[in-house]
Amino acid sequence: MKAFLFNILVVGSLCLRSQSILFPNDGIDWGHYPSHEQTRLALIKEINKSLGNKVGTLPGGRVLGNLSDYYVFDVTEDGLLDIIYSGPYGEGNAVIIFENRNGHFIQSDAIPGELTGLRRMELSRTIEIQTHSYPCCAGSLHSIRVVVVNSTPKKVELITLSKIDFIEGTADLIHSMNPVIFETVNPEYRLRATPQILNDYDLGIETIDGSNTVATYPSGSIGSAVGKTVDDTGRIWWMVIMKNNLKPIKTLMYYNNDSRGSESIGWMSSNFVKVIEAKSE
Repeated sequence: MKAFLFNILVVGSLCLRSQSILFPNDGIDWGHYPSHEQTRLALIKEINKSLGNKVGTLPGGRVLGNLSDYYVFDVTEDGLLDIIYSGPYGEGNAVIIFENRNGHFIQSDAIPGELTGLRRMELSRTIEIQTHSYPCCAGSLHSIRVVVVNSTPKKVELITLSKIDFIEGTADLIHSMNPVIFETVNPEYRLRATPQILNDYDLGIETIDGSNTVATYPSGSIGSAVGKTVDDTGRIWWMVIMKNNLKPIKTLMYYNNDSRGSESIGWMSSNFVKVIEAKSE
């Protein structure tokens, strides 16, 4: 059962994540739903009536984003048009769902980041949303969230499948590969920002040891390789999504000794890992 759940959570959404994080497409397919201005304005008017204030109002009365930040989409496939907002929120960006319930609208919590992925899940017919939070304040840390939108009688529920972090520039020099699930063999195995061993490297942020290491993992840590490259010495490097499943982990992606997310992206040498499962086409 544990292996089955692992495959559902990690490998099940791996295709969407690896494709849109590492190999961005040309945008989101919103389907045949109307997106012209009059339709959006009419729906936003009804949302205002339901919520008793302006759509997406922040403290002080400031309205979120522009009209172009509100997208028409039938989230629940009930024939009623809903709204997905993706735009400015607080100090960054966020995604908010406004679900149409026979003319009365309810609002989801905010999903931090910019909308980068949207798909209909085949079995449940709910939608899966991916967002990307970019670094702020001269930082270097990116965060990717994958969230399922689940409609319940009283609210729009957001179920987080994963949150993964990576350092600026990590996804350079990559070639796609069929996913490989593995576990680390050596203790304190290094996850690096770039696919090479550099003992003197400026990440632009506080480092673990002055190198391009962004995290170290104990033996038995689980990861999924989704890309690869070869350095000048012939060493094979995997682009990996690491599960933060075992401690102790030294990482640049922790705040106050707590993980910022359940997973982290980086480069790892394929030399001292044990393959658990290799996915074929």
